[in-house]
Amino acid sequence: MAVGKRRFLSSKEKTRRESAKQLMENINGNRTEILKVDKHIADKPVIQIDQDDKDITWKDGRRLVELSLLAEALKACVGCGSNLKLHNTINEQRFGFASILNISCEQCGYLTAIPTSKRHFTGQRGPGAFDINTKMALGMTDCGSGHRQLNKLFATIGVPGISANALKTREREVNKPLVETAKNSCLEAIEEETSLTLDDTPNKGLAIKYDMCWQKRGSGRSYDSPSGVGTAIGSMTGKILDYGICGKNCRICLYAEKINIEARPHNCKKNWNQSSKAMEAFTGAKLMQNIEDLSHQPVTILIMDDDAATMSKAREVLGHELEKWSDIGHSKKSVGKALYNLQNKHKILTTRIIQYFQKCFSYAVTQNKDNALGLKDALQAIVEHVFGNHVKCGNWCKAGNVNYTYKSLPHGKPFENESLYVDLSIIFKSVANHSEKLAPGGSTRDVESTNNIYASKAHKRTCYSTSESLENRIAAAAAQKNIGYNYMEDVFVKAHLSPSKILEVNCQKLSRERKRQLKFEGDPEIKKRKLLMKKEKRSNTESLEKKEGVTYSSNMSFTSVTCDASIPVIKYRPDLSEVASCENIVVFDLETSSLALDCDILQIAASHLHKTSQYSTYIQPGKSISTQASAVTGLTSKGGVLFYNGDPVQVLSQEAAFQNFTSWLEQHKPCVLAAHNCKTFDAWQINVQSVKGVKRFCSYILTHK
Repeated sequence: MAVGKRRFLSSKEKTRRESAKQLMENINGNRTEILKVDKHIADKPVIQIDQDDKDITWKDGRRLVELSLLAEALKACVGCGSNLKLHNTINEQRFGFASILNISCEQCGYLTAIPTSKRHFTGQRGPGAFDINTKMALGMTDCGSGHRQLNKLFATIGVPGISANALKTREREVNKPLVETAKNSCLEAIEEETSLTLDDTPNKGLAIKYDMCWQKRGSGRSYDSPSGVGTAIGSMTGKILDYGICGKNCRICLYAEKINIEARPHNCKKNWNQSSKAMEAFTGAKLMQNIEDLSHQPVTILIMDDDAATMSKAREVLGHELEKWSDIGHSKKSVGKALYNLQNKHKILTTRIIQYFQKCFSYAVTQNKDNALGLKDALQAIVEHVFGNHVKCGNWCKAGNVNYTYKSLPHGKPFENESLYVDLSIIFKSVANHSEKLAPGGSTRDVESTNNIYASKAHKRTCYSTSESLENRIAAAAAQKNIGYNYMEDVFVKAHLSPSKILEVNCQKLSRERKRQLKFEGDPEIKKRKLLMKKEKRSNTESLEKKEGVTYSSNMSFTSVTCDASIPVIKYRPDLSEVASCENIVVFDLETSSLALDCDILQIAASHLHKTSQYSTYIQPGKSISTQASAVTGLTSKGGVLFYNGDPVQVLSQEAAFQNFTSWLEQHKPCVLAAHNCKTFDAWQINVQSVKGVKRFCSYILTHK
């Protein structure tokens, strides 16, 4: 129809114009009533508006507007062709983050409906969806946020939000484009992996890295995540070849079951009825079979950790033999975990010594890559080396040098405990028996980085496992891993969304930043600096914790006696002029259960500097004696008996020991007490004992000069 020439008008157009005319009459007559003039849009809104937002007018807050679209629409009135002005807006119809502004023409009074965002076709009847809302659903998925976080962000800057139902509708709309983009990238990765494998190692099959990511953190004792994502990555390309999602629940099905009705038709994501632990093996075998069917090449090598029965399940499904390469990172952690389990039995196995064993394990694997026999001998030589037997050591051992000392062992000397030797031998022999799995130096670092991308888009603190949102977020992560940050441009094309130059520029910027970061982290000098900083930080922390004592521990209020009294401090520098003329100088020393500030005093020993008078007594310990303290003092405790170099000694209570020491000092008063490192340790311990109740000794120190 020729609307501009007012010919062949439809009944709907006539009704609309009559409404516009009546509206202008109301405005000119100073009436406040505003009528709806666009019946097609107003009666059937694309997006439901929250009841709380109905009082918001077009003058309140801010809006997200496509400036080029708005500028083009304001050029000419549909009725007369004159320019429209934004301040003549009559009302606003909001559809999520998009709006339709009804603007009146100053010349003819014609009302023109101007949208603030472009539309696109969604495949359903009715007007198209606004681009801004669909893009917002994609952005929410890519950033790993949700409906509440999105609305909180825009409410802060004064932009009206979008309802949960409307956003969920747009989220379901982008499901197909996201999944198609991710799966297509996987198919391209399979072709690339197959081509590189045939060029490098023809007739040897594909080598696949595999691991499972859970949407709920495991506690170490319970693994009951409602969903999991298995990922298979090619060892040549480092790209995702395939991924699979296992889900145990569906929110719509659970709700229908709760109210005892039949679930409405929906895209149900529940596909798993067994335990969560069985997900990893089943998904891994299924992915291997899919990769073989698509690549027409056998999967002969599987690189993964040693936590699941994936190998046996994959062999059963594929019907041929598979070679297993263990992940070095997980194997190193397994060695450390086994050593930590020995700490209660062998106190000498401190965290630093366990880290030393893990470092030796890493060196052995690196130096014997693809040499299973050499790696087996090297792993077994680690225990012999720390016990002073260097027959099996390689050229890395410097024990033949003059004045050789162990840098990472206590006092630079080898271990001598036979029980410790047996326990360490069992651990490292068990690891050495699997040297053929460790020798290739396999690593699932690519899979771990992919799991981090999954976690950035589907946070473990939020349950996405029962909704369709999880599939969107996993597909977005897979596409980002294979294509890069610009995967969103492919999604825009498949979703019929308008292109965005700003998105393209931002993706390029993120890609450059990621390359710079990888180059920076891969620099050997940067790695050395990080290790040095980590070592210094750990050393400073250990030093502070030793001085502070036990300040935090699980359930410490049930296992330890706490004291609310404060430790006195020196507020002024004492006058030492009388010390020089004093003839009675007593040198004393304290042996303690550890270097912590809340340790127990085990022995008091003192000697007059100019006389033969001496004093020594042992004190019954109330706390366990640390391994480092025993190595220095020779004092150990077992069954309530104190031993010095293995021989039991007679002990006194703490109160009696200080009273006897005070009585001995009475013989030499006035006297001056002197000790090595007295200011930072011995004097501090004396002050602590005065707080605990040894008042007589503290009184003696203050009154007898």
